[in-house]
Amino acid sequence: MKADLLDVLRCPSCGGAYRQEDGRLTCGVCPPIPLQEDIPIFSPIPADLLPGEKRPRGPGLDTPWRAANERFLRRMAADATAGALVIDIGAGRGEFAALFARQRYLALDLYPYPEVDIVCDLMAVNPFVPGCADVVVLANTLEHVPSAAGFLGAVAPLLRPGGRLLVTVPFLVKIHQAPYDFARYTHYSLQSMGAQAGLVVEHLEGYYDPAFLMGESYRYTFFWALSRYPLGRRRILAAALAGLRLYQHGLGRLLGPGYVADPRQENHPAPVGYHIVYRKAG
Repeated sequence: MKADLLDVLRCPSCGGAYRQEDGRLTCGVCPPIPLQEDIPIFSPIPADLLPGEKRPRGPGLDTPWRAANERFLRRMAADATAGALVIDIGAGRGEFAALFARQRYLALDLYPYPEVDIVCDLMAVNPFVPGCADVVVLANTLEHVPSAAGFLGAVAPLLRPGGRLLVTVPFLVKIHQAPYDFARYTHYSLQSMGAQAGLVVEHLEGYYDPAFLMGESYRYTFFWALSRYPLGRRRILAAALAGLRLYQHGLGRLLGPGYVADPRQENHPAPVGYHIVYRKAG
C-alpha cells in the first residue's frame, strides 16, 4: 500500500483516521476494511465486471482517440504543480500514470488491478478526506457510470477549492466494456452536469477526425455486419469494402490527422469525443 495513502483516507462512517493492522485498515471503531494484495477494498467487486488486459501503448499502437487523450492529459500534467495530489478514478491498468510522475498519483478503480491503489465505488462510499485532491482525472470513465450528474456530484468533494477535474469522454465511439457502458454526452450536457456539481468549465475541446469515423464504420461492417449475409453476397461486399478501405486511407492522408476545437464554435457536429477541464468554485 502506498505510504501516503492513509494521509488522505478517513473512515466514511465515523470520520476517524485509519491505521494498517493485521492485513486490513481499521479506525478502531467501525468494521475494518480488507486488503487484497495490499489494496484497500472499500466496495464489493462487481461479479460481472470483466477485467481488462494491459495493452502495449505507444506510437502506432493507440487509436487516434486514445492518442488525443494522452496529448491532452500530458499538457494538463505539465501544468499541474509538482507534488500535487492526483486521484485517477477508473484508472484501470494505469495507462496514464506515467504522465503524472511529478505529482503524487493515486489510482482508483472498481477492480483490484495491480496498478490500482484503492478499490472504491464513490457513488456508494467516499473514504477520502474532503478537499484532499488538487487534480482528479476521469479518463474515459464518465460513460461507464449510470448517472454521470450524480457521479460528478460525488467526485467534486474530493477537490480542494480551485482544484481541477480533467475529463476525457467519448461521443461517437462504439459500445465498449459491456455491460458497463451507459451513455454518450454532448458538450451541452457536460456543461450542465458540471454546473450542477459546482464545477466551472475552464476548458472545453472536441476531438474531430472524419477519417477515423469512416474507419470505425468500415470495421463495424467488415467484422460484424457481413456475417449476416449469404456467402456469395459477403464476397461481393468484402470486395466493395476493400475499395472503401483504400478510399478511407487516401482521404485520411488528404485530411491529415484529427484536430481539437472548441465545440461551441465548431460547425462540425460530430466529435469523436470531448476533453474538459472543470475547476471547483472557490
